[in-house]
Amino acid sequence: MQHGSKYEKENDVVKIASKEMLKGSKMLGKHCKKCGFPLFEDKKGNVYCPNCEYKRIINKDTNNKIENEMKKEAIFKQSPSETKEKEINNINNMNNVNINNIINKKINYLFKKLDDEYEVGRIVEIGIAIEMLIKLNNDLNNSR
Repeated sequence: MQHGSKYEKENDVVKIASKEMLKGSKMLGKHCKKCGFPLFEDKKGNVYCPNCEYKRIINKDTNNKIENEMKKEAIFKQSPSETKEKEINNINNMNNVNINNIINKKINYLFKKLDDEYEVGRIVEIGIAIEMLIKLNNDLNNSR
């Protein structure tokens, strides 16, 4: 076999991708702007390229929380106390709406997966995940 063949390059891509997935990262449907390799997201939400080690996004959830805390601090510095409370409640409600949207998207995604699944074990897993997300969504809605 020829050194550097197309087969060897494809095999390297599979090895790198497999290694990342074994670490718990998920492959995204997006590609690195630098090298064209598929991007991965780790358990913390960091998006990166394992091929050229380019990091694109640093933890989306942490960034959102930091932004919201900064907004709350700015409100405290600028507004009278009643307005502060209302604005902070609005920020918290926006966070809850975002969480509900995420949960609903995941529920819909899992129902689509369930429709295509024929393996009994996976059907049970997906069903349990859907049940947990529905309970979580109900708990969040009832806690308001």
